[in-house]
Amino acid sequence: MSSEESAVSAASDESQAQPKLRPVLLIVALLVGVVIGVIYLKLLHVALDVLWTDIPNAINNEAFVGVYTAVMLVVGATLVVALRRSTGVFGHSPLDGLAVRVDPIRSSLISLAAVVISLFSGAVLGPEAGLIAMGTALGMWFAQRSKVDESNTEKLIKIAVLGAVIGLVVNMGAGQTVNIVSVPVQLAWTDLLWAIPVAIVSSLIIVAVRLPAYYLRNWGDKRPPHVYRGTIIGALVAAVAIIGVGATHVDPRLILGSGEGYISQVLEVTSMSTLVIIIVAKGIAYSLCLGGGLRGGPIFPAMFIGGAVGAIFVVLGSDAQVPTLAAAGVLAATSTGLKLGWKPMIIVAVVFGLLLGSPLLIPTCLVGMVIGDVLRSLLAKVPGVGPVPDEPNSVPAAPATA
Repeated sequence: MSSEESAVSAASDESQAQPKLRPVLLIVALLVGVVIGVIYLKLLHVALDVLWTDIPNAINNEAFVGVYTAVMLVVGATLVVALRRSTGVFGHSPLDGLAVRVDPIRSSLISLAAVVISLFSGAVLGPEAGLIAMGTALGMWFAQRSKVDESNTEKLIKIAVLGAVIGLVVNMGAGQTVNIVSVPVQLAWTDLLWAIPVAIVSSLIIVAVRLPAYYLRNWGDKRPPHVYRGTIIGALVAAVAIIGVGATHVDPRLILGSGEGYISQVLEVTSMSTLVIIIVAKGIAYSLCLGGGLRGGPIFPAMFIGGAVGAIFVVLGSDAQVPTLAAAGVLAATSTGLKLGWKPMIIVAVVFGLLLGSPLLIPTCLVGMVIGDVLRSLLAKVPGVGPVPDEPNSVPAAPATA
């Protein structure tokens, strides 16, 4: 037998020895991903309610609540950056959008811990990045146990992440987390017309938020992470929140946190000045969190800001219904920071129309998605618009102090 024939035979034997990916394993990974996604979100919401509703209500003093806010954000941001620096796991920047990568279980779990600490501290970021980290760890665990090759490992990770994301949708649907419809919606052509300026303004605000975050990243989210810079970012976010709450006397969670569960609450605000302050404060805090080294998802805070823009147009005298304009703003703000194809855009618009409370919101959701995507394409040269290139997840570990 020639050397070439031997090599071909060896390759064939190796291919046959490689365990095949069984369809049942994909199904199990998907189902487990759904379950852990739902559990993660339930536990997260309970913890956040305790930290940012029950405890502030128990304190019942504006000055002490301000101190509590500052301590939570400063300590939380410091811990996140210290964790990333000491472990050498840089993590996925929220400014990069959302991405599924083949990462070691250790890196994924450390990234998950960074997301959870960020969210507990009050960071203006979403929980979706934690779902991706959990799904990645789960998929990698299944891949290691089944000893499949690299391509099948990637399949398992994507399936597990998909399951976790489905868990998010199930959780939002069952808990009506983002439902903004309190009375039956009656869609009129004027709603579609007003949806256009709402979508444009929402997209431009997200562009204005992402631009400074892009430049802040060069200082606040640099390799290796500097712990003292995380402390400064936490203090700045706290200052913005304290000033915003002091000026408006609204629930702090309208400014801090991901905000997806408070869209309906901001739609009830009828004061123009209050709405403007909420959007400005939320936007500044969001920008600081995007580029300042904290970890979490970029979607939900953008959704909140888009919904608040819809509320402003109603206060200005629009004859459209609040939910229809809010839906347009929510989806426009979302699509401005994410690069999606047309098919995913349609799916997202349909799903969110239903999650927001009515199939009659789907048309304005589509208007918002299309306008947000068009503006993202037109403004693609603006730094920070759309996901920016990501970096490797791990770097050599550095001392915990900086």
